[in-house]
Amino acid sequence: MDERRRTCTVWDVRAGEVLRFAGAEIEVALVKKSGQLARLRVAAPARVKIVREVAAEREAEFVPSMAP
Repeated sequence: MDERRRTCTVWDVRAGEVLRFAGAEIEVALVKKSGQLARLRVAAPARVKIVREVAAEREAEFVPSMAP
């Protein structure tokens, strides 16, 4: 199987809502939204490495727009 193959979905969430992944092993919750910043809480098993990438450091990729 190609490890680079990914699935992508876009979700609109409100503060307090939670997204769960990998059979509920990983969860991401929107704690607070203010202006262009969102505070997320990510919970995962200790074996899962969680990193933050700054947008300029990533390769150019498609970013969906919410505009009609």
